[in-house]
Amino acid sequence: MRYGGLLLLEGAWPPCTSWESWGLAAPRDSRLAYYLVAPGKDTGHDHNHLWGEHDMRRAITTILGLTAAAWFTWASADSAVLAVRLGASDAPALAKFYGAAFGLKEIDHVGEPATEIIMRYGATMAAAKAGSSPEFLVAKRDAGVTPDSMPHAIFHVSDLGATVAAAKAAGATVKAAPSSIQIGGMPVKIAQLVDPDGNVLEVMELPKGAMKLSHP
Repeated sequence: MRYGGLLLLEGAWPPCTSWESWGLAAPRDSRLAYYLVAPGKDTGHDHNHLWGEHDMRRAITTILGLTAAAWFTWASADSAVLAVRLGASDAPALAKFYGAAFGLKEIDHVGEPATEIIMRYGATMAAAKAGSSPEFLVAKRDAGVTPDSMPHAIFHVSDLGATVAAAKAAGATVKAAPSSIQIGGMPVKIAQLVDPDGNVLEVMELPKGAMKLSHP
């Protein structure tokens, strides 16, 4: 009896089935057996049209592969940037710089005395704690480790000139003076600073109303 791409045979299992090659004991008493057949062929009980063992193995391998791929796709999770971390020789001191220069608020710390300060934007500490923006972490770096020259933190500010002035007053030095560049056809004001612990920062002012960079 034909059922879609399956051939349903009643009676004992035919001797052409090599169950031993699959590591299985051939069922002797079952009344039903299923065989994969080539779709679209009217095979009846003609074993010559049944898929061979090689085709069965290939089909099952394909099915298992697709199942595994679907499982991994389902198992993957959404992700987002949670925080950025900079190193410091003195975490509390550097945290004060970021509070003064960029308005970040301390919302938590690790250790006594603190070896890591957790900060976030907010009008008040309570607002910062309740906020959902990415956290800014300042952590004590290992002895002998020095910061590299790559900017690991990039700030979007509303007034580049005022931010650079506030950062300088708090102890930063200017690595690259403010200038204008084009990013994705968007005019962007940009400057590079070095914080009191040697970390290089990038500060950007986007056109009024823009909340992200343009990427065509």
